Amino acid sequence: MKIHIFGASESGVTTAGEALSKKLDIPYFDSDTYFWEKTQTYHSTGMFRW
Repeated sequence: MKIHIFGASESGVTTAGEALSKKLDIPYFDSDTYFWEKTQTYHSTGMFRW
């Protein structure tokens, strides 16, 4: 089974994915690990906080 959850950064898709993974007992893969790797400093410094 494959379920893809997409959403904007900081919108809760990681939390939803983790919860769904536990509930359905299926593997969880977080693409943020790969996509944010090079830009992590901008993301983690709060530069985009509202």
